[in-house]
Amino acid sequence: MKSEITKAISVLLLPLLLPLLAQASDETTLPFSDLEQGTKYYDAISYLYNQGIISGYADGTFKPNQEVNRAETLKILLLSSNIEPETTTGSIFSDVEGTEWYFPYLSEGVEKKIVAGYDDGTFKPENSVNLVETLKMFVNTNELIPTFPKDDDEFFPDAEKNAWYTGYLNYSCENALIYQDSQGMINPGKNITRAQLADIIYRYKNPGYYTGEVGYGKATFYADYFEGMTTASGDQFDQMKLTAAHMTLPFGTIVRVTNIENNKTVEVEINDRGPYIDGHVLDLSKVAFQEIGKLSTGIINIEYEIVTPAATE
Repeated sequence: MKSEITKAISVLLLPLLLPLLAQASDETTLPFSDLEQGTKYYDAISYLYNQGIISGYADGTFKPNQEVNRAETLKILLLSSNIEPETTTGSIFSDVEGTEWYFPYLSEGVEKKIVAGYDDGTFKPENSVNLVETLKMFVNTNELIPTFPKDDDEFFPDAEKNAWYTGYLNYSCENALIYQDSQGMINPGKNITRAQLADIIYRYKNPGYYTGEVGYGKATFYADYFEGMTTASGDQFDQMKLTAAHMTLPFGTIVRVTNIENNKTVEVEINDRGPYIDGHVLDLSKVAFQEIGKLSTGIINIEYEIVTPAATE
């Protein structure tokens, strides 16, 4: 968990960061037919695309859900850290000739001890990479220091607390680069997609924006007869404003809500209490609900992440 000091700094810096983030994500409309603006990973992919770190395919797609391999991951991580490798020849791996497009990145990665080969002398560049392998490469690329949980700290039920990857995983969780799923799992062995890799880098590049404080449940929307009524915070309810009710989050908290079914997102401000139905976690204004779902469905399954904690007195 982040320290109280880190949270306080995030609150103070966020008003300065938001315009920069908006500029970075909206500077270019992505030319990919399989990416829709307003979806979960769009800003991250847009940020890296605008920086010249990632690109798409000849057919006009980005393939966000395609698993990324070892060679691709290494190239993207190096470029995101402004490391431009020198062209080299020759290879220390039996399955790499030294003339491949990725070889300069591989050579740089080996020299900087970001990656290594297997016991049989191969590198297996086409192999997919899982979460903890990716995090180890990421931490090493950026010369970060792994952190380890204390003996009495709770850890993820599907991760080993004393495994080789614990320091990388713990650092990434503490710094909101990743977060648990709806079951509290972190899925250390799950292979990483192109979109997920972009998201990890984007979160690192924009510290203080995402918090990693995530919740899951169902969301619905206010009926029209609430229009103009006074909310629990004292605001006048307006169906056309991006607001929501939550049982405990402080008023003024900004949360990023994602429809799990279609990955569409919207940011709303908490200004009311509710919902009062088991399993429901947010009541959204009608305009907010329409941003990520169809009113005809009535209820959607969502993930929500705090992006701006409420200001404290």
